Amino acid sequence: MAALNVKGLLPPKVTGARWLSHIYDALTSLMRTHEAFAAHLLTLSHTNPKAGGFGKLILDKNLMTFAIFMQVHCVFIWNMFQ
Repeated sequence: MAALNVKGLLPPKVTGARWLSHIYDALTSLMRTHEAFAAHLLTLSHTNPKAGGFGKLILDKNLMTFAIFMQVHCVFIWNMFQ
């Protein structure tokens, strides 16, 4: 993350009583550090084929579209139950 000048956090664990806020935080972290995760996984793909598969997956437009959809709806559901 430092090489790309991306300030970010690792995604938190998404279990527990406050799971909705954990999912929201994990999605926010993914969107903030998306480029760093993709660069790291694609660099590792030269030695680890599993990392290459995850690198291709994280670059998929459908995944990021779904992550944005989930983040918006997490906020909506969160506000509905407060």
